[in-house]
Amino acid sequence: MAKKKNVQHDAADENVGPHIADEPRGWDVPWLVSCAAITALATFMRFYELAIRPLHHDEGVNGHFLTTLFRDGMYKYDPANYHGPTLYYISLFFTRIFGLETLPIRWSVAVWGVLIVVLAFFLRRYIGRAGSLAAALFLALSPGMVYISRYFIHEMFFVFLGLGLVIAVAFFIEQRRPGPFAIFWIALLLLVCFFPTTLNLAAAAAKDSPTLFWAIAIAIFIVEAAMIGYLIKLMLGWNEGRPIHLLLASACVSLMFATKETAFITLGTVLIACICVWIWQKIYTGAADIGPEFYSAELTFSNFKNAVGSGTDRILL
Repeated sequence: MAKKKNVQHDAADENVGPHIADEPRGWDVPWLVSCAAITALATFMRFYELAIRPLHHDEGVNGHFLTTLFRDGMYKYDPANYHGPTLYYISLFFTRIFGLETLPIRWSVAVWGVLIVVLAFFLRRYIGRAGSLAAALFLALSPGMVYISRYFIHEMFFVFLGLGLVIAVAFFIEQRRPGPFAIFWIALLLLVCFFPTTLNLAAAAAKDSPTLFWAIAIAIFIVEAAMIGYLIKLMLGWNEGRPIHLLLASACVSLMFATKETAFITLGTVLIACICVWIWQKIYTGAADIGPEFYSAELTFSNFKNAVGSGTDRILL
């Protein structure tokens, strides 16, 4: 009887199609060492002698908006420039700490060039161990990726958001529990959302006293951090925290539109690619027999709907 059940179970699995390979459990030391080595290489390629080249004219245009924000504390959107404010506010964080200099300005972009390489490691489940390491290595060494990562311009953060969107949606469809990286990013996003309120309240209460300003700002920040910690705890209790991935994907889309006007082109291209894959699978009936690299039984629209859930969960998401 048990044998009969197993046969039926195996047959059912065969009907589903190829599955994405399971990730190994425990510490995979060779994998971690390889990831660390590639990340170190990417960091060296992007940060070494970063100020050796003078600022490019495009960097000068972005530098004009950053300088105004740095000196006057105010950003005003210019329709003739098209680009949004995210790059300037990210760079403002670096320049407030290290000064309005070439190195801090370019650090604010180079860091995203390194993080793109790190994101490639999260593709191991979909393109295999060797595939993800190769992808990360090519990204680390790509002349174009290295050049743009060392260049004070919007593109690198934009590409990071695009790749982050794809990974977050894939993780959400698989209904994976959020790991430390996902929790860190959702906490950082919430802190950034609260931070302007912190500064405005502190400035209104302290008036012209810098000491009082920082004392009030730190106190408010501690309260907000505690609130965010409690909020994340509640989110982790909601379907084991799986909706966090969809929230991160939504944040990527929002930040893409706040970064560059070409967001609709990028997202439109992703949509066209999804439609083309769906059509290809319908036309080529043997796609399911090729392997998980070309056909996945998990990454489907029906599984996306299942991950969204129903009733209150669907309304909230």
